[in-house]
Amino acid sequence: FKATDDIEHPVVQDGIKHSLKIASSSVSGSQDEKYDEFVYAVSVAIQMLAAADPVKYNPELQKMLQYLKERQRPD
Repeated sequence: FKATDDIEHPVVQDGIKHSLKIASSSVSGSQDEKYDEFVYAVSVAIQMLAAADPVKYNPELQKMLQYLKERQRPD
């Protein structure tokens, strides 16, 4: 997205769709078996949606932030 600055670009739209899918997966907690990989994916999805439209995607951003907070290691 940052390379094109075109929110309507097909690759950007695919990234947004994928990020939204990750947001819905993080709520279900179904990805715990691949903890490290999924935490990374959630982090990238947060960056994508925040760059695209932080107001529009605020509910999804909050869900993913909560997911990360709940899984944060104490050390």
